[in-house]
Amino acid sequence: MNVVPDRILANRYRIVERIGKGGMGDIFLAVDHVLEREVAVKILTDTSDEVSRRFLIEARSMARLNHPNIVAVYDVGVDREVSYIILEHVSGSAMANLDLGGISLDDAVGLTIQLLQALRYAHDRGVLHRDIKPGNIMLTDDLTLKVMDFGLARRLSDATNSSQSGEIVGTVAYLPPERFLGKPGDRTADLYSVGVVLYELLCGRLPFRDDSADLVAIMSAHINESPAPPRRFNPAIPVGLNDAVMRLLHADPAQRYPDAASAIDRLEAERLVWQTASARLDRGGTKAPLEHSVPGGQERARRAFAQALTFVVAGMVDSRRHDLAAARRNYAAAVTTLARRPH
Repeated sequence: MNVVPDRILANRYRIVERIGKGGMGDIFLAVDHVLEREVAVKILTDTSDEVSRRFLIEARSMARLNHPNIVAVYDVGVDREVSYIILEHVSGSAMANLDLGGISLDDAVGLTIQLLQALRYAHDRGVLHRDIKPGNIMLTDDLTLKVMDFGLARRLSDATNSSQSGEIVGTVAYLPPERFLGKPGDRTADLYSVGVVLYELLCGRLPFRDDSADLVAIMSAHINESPAPPRRFNPAIPVGLNDAVMRLLHADPAQRYPDAASAIDRLEAERLVWQTASARLDRGGTKAPLEHSVPGGQERARRAFAQALTFVVAGMVDSRRHDLAAARRNYAAAVTTLARRPH
């Protein structure tokens, strides 16, 4: 594809330089001479019918989505057989380039909440992403997250289309097991991929091995195995956060969070627990309640208190959402957890 610096597309967009590669095309930095701003330009590199179809799907899907955590689409067109999409230019880098060794628990959860907020917005408008992975997530210098590349997106109303259900798309290490079984994915499929991303942020590794030479083994692991709990690799992860990640990664879609909003509520509740505990320590340096009661059992007591507090906060969130049955279950779980704590 003859796209070189200083080429002008549509008498408006001057190509500056190639800055990356996305699904189905190369990405260039360009200048919009009409609005006098920098933009990103995705140029289709494969002109086959299937790729052209997905390229158009991406443009249409992203053009419907106007959210601060989703890369915006400004224009789409063809200039002398060059198909292009004009995108918001994000100053930063892909999450795939992030130094996982230097990220805090709070930043990991905060980024995941931003990712879920983008998906909640897209899902509410009937759009699945279907290829959530660090390479499709941009981060600005202030850790604002931007989801890009909706090239595999499809309408939720199409998710039960049996003629497409056998198609495995996306990046294997981040796909949910139902995709390998030829089943149509729904919004919980995107949530599974979010769980893989969060696991990687917290542990510095994927929940299942990523051996590109043995894709069958990766698929089999996603289908037949349960990942090791994140706390095995990072003991600093609170129990409640560990449980939230494992629920996102449940092999049965019905056992995952039903939607992005529910996952956001749980992660925000978990973050509130440890932020509150940290604030108490910063103010007075005192230990959390229950830690002093049993020699050798302080850690179990601390975990029980933290878990109970998580259930209480989750119950409060459920009450605000008028889900009284869920609120009662969470409050009952809090009481049970405290009753079983070490004395």
